[in-house]
Amino acid sequence: MRRLFCLVLAVMFVLPDQAALAAPLPPEIVQALTDYGNNNESSAIRRLQVMAEEDPNDYHARWLLLRFTALDLDNQDASQLGSIDEEVRAVIQMAIDDGNPEYAHYIKSNYARNHRAYEIAISEIDSAIEIDPDSVFFHWVKATLLVRVGGWKKDNELILEGIEIYKKAHLLGGDAHPAYYTEVDYHFNTAYALGRLINGKNCPSTAIDHYLAVAELSEEQNTTVAYAWNNVSCAYRKAGLCAEAKAASENALEIMDFGAARRSLEYSELCLQMQKIGLWDEAG
Repeated sequence: MRRLFCLVLAVMFVLPDQAALAAPLPPEIVQALTDYGNNNESSAIRRLQVMAEEDPNDYHARWLLLRFTALDLDNQDASQLGSIDEEVRAVIQMAIDDGNPEYAHYIKSNYARNHRAYEIAISEIDSAIEIDPDSVFFHWVKATLLVRVGGWKKDNELILEGIEIYKKAHLLGGDAHPAYYTEVDYHFNTAYALGRLINGKNCPSTAIDHYLAVAELSEEQNTTVAYAWNNVSCAYRKAGLCAEAKAASENALEIMDFGAARRSLEYSELCLQMQKIGLWDEAG
């Protein structure tokens, strides 16, 4: 899955062409991001190690190696981060020297987030977007940052802003979605953000259409799809649609046998039984 709990406005744009979409990131980096997002972490890391060994000045590869092997965006303190400060500074300077200040801002944003300096993180990714306003990648990064920070702070305004920016990234991509931010990613990320919007409660009814889109658009019956069906089951059950909830949980279990889906099936069957005796109405 593209991170299990992995993780958008209504603005009109002239869509960039596919070459413009790909410009900020080399194809090998896009492939590494794709591999990592699809839980092929070892493949992504090996690819990046080879790139960094062949070209020590490849700051894209060196930064992602740090991200994937030395950084934990949610569980690190300043003392742990201090051990790689020099490497981070070196990579930032490489990007600047190569005439890519927007990528340097992106690195700073990620690193500030590791230090939980969220205002700096948002400011830095804003600087990247100011330089490259048509970057699907930078908008996706900002949206994810806002949703995570908004969920942590229980700040619905930040989450709503993140949802709008997810949609902006989606519109910027048009029909030429980069590998690291497909239409499936857009729907899954938006559904996740909608759940965070109500203080972390899972599977709100407003996310049903997005989770269904994940299931319909995915080319493979993978973990992402299984979790999407499970969350649809939960949302249907809360809406009092017990039969639909049962069918959705069965779809999840056909793809992967996991505890949450088994519980969803049990709850949906209980929901049906209670409806038969008038104890569970459409309000759930």
